[in-house]
Amino acid sequence: MGIAQRRDYMKLGYFHFNDGFHSAGWRINRARHASTLYEAHRHAAVTAERGGFDVFFLGDSLDTTIAESASRLARLDPIAVLSAASQVTRHIGLVATMSTTYSAPYLVARQIGSLDQLSGGRAGWNLVTSYSHGAAQNFNNQALPPPSERYERAEEFVDVVRGLWDSFDEDAYLVDKVSGRFVDPAKVHALDHTGKHYSVRGPIPVPRSPQGQPVLVQAGASTAGVQLGARIGELIFARQPSLCAAVDFRRAFHQAMGQFHRQPGDAIVMPGVIPVIGSDEEEAKRLRVEMDEAIDVEHGLYVLQDQLGTDLSSLPLDAELPRITCSKAQQGVLQILDRLRAQGTLTVEAAARYMGGMRGHIELVGSPEQVADGLIALFEAGAGDGFNIIPPYMPGGLDDFVEYVCPILRQRGYLPQDYAGPTLRENLGLAIPTSRYRHV
Repeated sequence: MGIAQRRDYMKLGYFHFNDGFHSAGWRINRARHASTLYEAHRHAAVTAERGGFDVFFLGDSLDTTIAESASRLARLDPIAVLSAASQVTRHIGLVATMSTTYSAPYLVARQIGSLDQLSGGRAGWNLVTSYSHGAAQNFNNQALPPPSERYERAEEFVDVVRGLWDSFDEDAYLVDKVSGRFVDPAKVHALDHTGKHYSVRGPIPVPRSPQGQPVLVQAGASTAGVQLGARIGELIFARQPSLCAAVDFRRAFHQAMGQFHRQPGDAIVMPGVIPVIGSDEEEAKRLRVEMDEAIDVEHGLYVLQDQLGTDLSSLPLDAELPRITCSKAQQGVLQILDRLRAQGTLTVEAAARYMGGMRGHIELVGSPEQVADGLIALFEAGAGDGFNIIPPYMPGGLDDFVEYVCPILRQRGYLPQDYAGPTLRENLGLAIPTSRYRHV
């Protein structure tokens, strides 16, 4: 197995939302809604690549309601969007979110593998198990499986996908006109998987990836999610609200990796960071206040209830938020709320506003120099191997980061001068996986 580029550079991911991550980001004066959805995605992908970002990341949800914020109501299929983005970029990695609960291993392996081919080896798969009961209503109204079953299925699901990605050896295609042999049958492999949840023969009709296999991305914060990420994750997105929390998470994650005989260098941990950039600190703070004052509390309450799996509508907004014990609640959100409680009384309205705003990610508010200093401090403290940058509004939130913050990081030696190579693995410095059939 080969290692590509040095790992001591700060890695940068870009988490895309058409109108920004903050639920009220689209309402501020600086925000501009793109003329078309294609233009929103094209501009973001091209701009992020111009800044030297390693990853263009698209989240996804299979549950859509009118109560969602603007940035979630126009959400195209990740594979379609990233396939288009692959044609206007050359280096940036393209990570698509796909659910292991509402898809099939064969389809995911083929779709992500196809994106990988179209992009020249730049694809990654962010695997999620889906927590929303609303999503279940879009799939024959079947009941959402409990978390333990969802993660059990995900464990088998990802093993099947990885097996299918090994369907073709690198030299399977002969295209020999004289002999009439297009492929060498001995180098095309049927998986023939039979397990508790899936039976999949294979192969998929997709050549072996230019990067060996697409990169596996994971973001679960629950105990089961961390265990899954520790076993198979190569790029870990983390929602942590502070430097200390991020340092603790990364340390615990590395310890969990050891249970599966993996080394810390086998995965890149990237906490989310929301930069609010102004010409100086005061302007950035005013921008932050402008967004927060525009938050629709009802929307924030919707987000809070959705992630807690609990109806809070009977509680007054000024009531103290009770501790939630519902099994449907996202464990990562419960941890964030506990940290907020440690700072003082947490009311329903305060929690709703928080979930309508930054939602538990690290915030850096200030001038470009201050934001760069903040990222460097996080990096040097061991909070992450890099950071998933989440602009609160668009397009200026991304444009300003690329125009003003990236050059500072590059000048100080924290970002490389150029991409290390054409594939996502090369640019992340990740090992190239060996086919399971290599020595067969």
